[in-house]
Amino acid sequence: MSSICVDSFMLENGERYCHVVNKKTGEPLYYPNLYITTQVRNRSESISTMKVIAGSISLLYRFFMRKEINIDERIQKRIFLAPHEIDDLIEFTSFNFKSGVDSDFCVSNVKKPTKYFRITTIANYLEWLCKILLSHTCQKDTIKEILVFINNIKRKKPRNNDKYVMDIEKSLDKAQLDSLFSILSPGSNLNPFT
Repeated sequence: MSSICVDSFMLENGERYCHVVNKKTGEPLYYPNLYITTQVRNRSESISTMKVIAGSISLLYRFFMRKEINIDERIQKRIFLAPHEIDDLIEFTSFNFKSGVDSDFCVSNVKKPTKYFRITTIANYLEWLCKILLSHTCQKDTIKEILVFINNIKRKKPRNNDKYVMDIEKSLDKAQLDSLFSILSPGSNLNPFT
């Protein structure tokens, strides 16, 4: 079972909230929860959106635990994820953990939209984390390195090319448009509006 999870609860004022916690110690993770509060909750997102984003971030930290990556330390040293680590992360985002089994061999994969959302959330979080941890350096080289790192992750998002393929042409061709405009032109005998 995973030691990083999302815990949801209700505040005294009745507001529902969630945070990312280390299950073994019971401690909330600092940066993930700062991100959820400042970047998600303060945009007035719903609790379900907060949970899905928190779930993607907890997935990221489970990956870091498995690979023994201290991401805060590495970002501060400007040692971003290597291409093979990004590939491993992308593969990890495709696993379905709904069964509650967090083993090395996951039987099923999530669908493309879920994987797309996870990768987008992770890229946005890591970009924010880089900016927070490296805010003291305003060098153009650092900003460029961050953008290259984040774009390497975003480039791995699955593409749904089927969405944009149309079997039937749904627009009017040029001859049909010319005919329509001649009918609707002012003074035309065929214009139903005159």
